[in-house]
Amino acid sequence: MARRWHGRTDDVVVSGTTIRSVRTGLGWSRERVAREAACSVETVERAERGRRTVAGLRPAALRLTTAQAIAGALGIDIRTVTVPAVDGSNSAVTTATTDEF
Repeated sequence: MARRWHGRTDDVVVSGTTIRSVRTGLGWSRERVAREAACSVETVERAERGRRTVAGLRPAALRLTTAQAIAGALGIDIRTVTVPAVDGSNSAVTTATTDEF
């Protein structure tokens, strides 16, 4: 039986399409985004690709700090790359962004 992924409380669901679109619009490689965000190329690839499940491809979930680093490297707001989770929330983003203001 396959294990279900349950995520972590500080995970956020990201839009790989948005990340890829901004990255290619800047003319950047995945390697450059990874270098600027101080994460691995595999993390950027996973964020763009999503994750495979039995039901098909789903958006990737990243730690909030990683999503913030990627968004910051691309020069966009974290709320631009996050999408609502299955339960309709993205509480880690809401908490982080409201705490910053």
